[in-house]
Amino acid sequence: MNTNIEKGLLYRSWVEQSRAYVARVSGGRLGYVHMPDMSEESLERLYADLDAQNQANEGVVIDIRNNNGGFNHVNRLGTMSNTAGDNGVWFARAAAP
Repeated sequence: MNTNIEKGLLYRSWVEQSRAYVARVSGGRLGYVHMPDMSEESLERLYADLDAQNQANEGVVIDIRNNNGGFNHVNRLGTMSNTAGDNGVWFARAAAP
């Protein structure tokens, strides 16, 4: 198996473990989505995941840890929190919830 395939499999495993953790600790109330970077492709994937995987949940954790960066869509993510009203809560990395 080549290195890129192995990295992709390890990443998917990490995402699935994180999703399972969030579901477990929230009692199934929260969904989970990871954004690997701030590219247009990742943003489109985020929107698809929010629609398809998380509609039945009370909320969703949008995880940008280990994000490869980019700046193009930081403003769009901020727009999401502004339109969420009382339902949107953002925490910085070391902030207490």
